[in-house]
Amino acid sequence: MLKKKLVGLCSEAGRHDTLVRIVCHHLETWFLGDLAAVERAFNLPGLGANQGRRRYRNPDNIANASQELKRLVPNYQKVNGARTIAPHLDPERNCSHSFGIFIAGLARVVSEMTPGPR
Repeated sequence: MLKKKLVGLCSEAGRHDTLVRIVCHHLETWFLGDLAAVERAFNLPGLGANQGRRRYRNPDNIANASQELKRLVPNYQKVNGARTIAPHLDPERNCSHSFGIFIAGLARVVSEMTPGPR
């Protein structure tokens, strides 16, 4: 509903080229979609192996991702944690559906902005 409204506002403003993406309920969901990145960021050997567990296969379904991440990484803090994990995220490895949609949208925008061969 919100996305539809934002797309409509962009269209009314003559910005038909605008890509609207709404980040999932918790950004931490994206981090839970790549436990190998969390493992590397916080030096927690073996954490990435949990990605195959049912709980982490579809992290977008985890009700309170920030609490879950805090459970896995007791010293996790939102801002510093995001800065620490982000460089290790791998779009090819991340199993968060919403992260995949976001990355695909960015890739499309970048390809449309990149001039073709002359």
